[in-house]
Amino acid sequence: MSSRARGVVIVSGATSGIGLACALDLCARGFTVLAGGRDAAALAALELRAIAGLVPCCLDVTDAESVAAAVRRAEGLAAGRGLAGIVNNAGLSLLGPLELQPLAHLQAMLDVNVTGALRLTQQALTALRQGRGRVVFVGSIAGLSALPFLGAYSASKCALEAIADALRVELAPWSIEVAIVEPGTIDTPIGDKALASLDAMAATPEGASRCRV
Repeated sequence: MSSRARGVVIVSGATSGIGLACALDLCARGFTVLAGGRDAAALAALELRAIAGLVPCCLDVTDAESVAAAVRRAEGLAAGRGLAGIVNNAGLSLLGPLELQPLAHLQAMLDVNVTGALRLTQQALTALRQGRGRVVFVGSIAGLSALPFLGAYSASKCALEAIADALRVELAPWSIEVAIVEPGTIDTPIGDKALASLDAMAATPEGASRCRV
C-alpha cells in the first residue's frame, strides 16, 4: 500500500478508545495510518474491517525492536516522503492508594506512558524531519491535578507534560510541532481496566485490612 495524499501517521495504542478514534479520523481525512497495538486479536479485527488507509501493525512501545520495526514499516508506506506525524496514545492506568500500590505498577506505567512514548518519538524523528511532521502526546487532566488513587498514574502523565514541553522547544529549529492533549474522563476501555486493577488490590488481605475506614 502506498501513502495517501496527506502522508503517513503512526498512532500507538490504536486498537480501542482514543487511539482508534484518532486513527479512524485521520484515515477519513486522507492520511495513511499505521495503527499500532499489542493485542493480536484486536489487530486482526481491525484488518478485517478493511478501512481505507488503515494499516494495523504490531507495536509494543516498551520493546525497542517492535518500535523500530513499526517505524520502518511506516517509512516504507511513506515511500521516501517521511512521516506526517505520530500520535503517542498508548497508555496504561493502574489505580490504587500510594500506600499499597506495588512499585511494579508505577514502573509499568512509566514504561508505557513515558519511556514508551519517548522511545517511539526518538525512533521516528529522522522520518519526521524529512516529512516536516508533527508529534502529538495524549496526556491527561490527571497530569495537571492528582487525585486520590490516581497518584502513580498522575505522576506518569505529569512526566509526559515535561517531555512534551522540552521537546517542543528542542524540535522547533526543524519546524516540527509538538503538542500534548489533556483529556478528562472519557468512557474508554482503559477506565474499565483501571477499575479492575483497583478491585484486585482491594481484594488482597493487605488491601482489605488497610483500606477499611
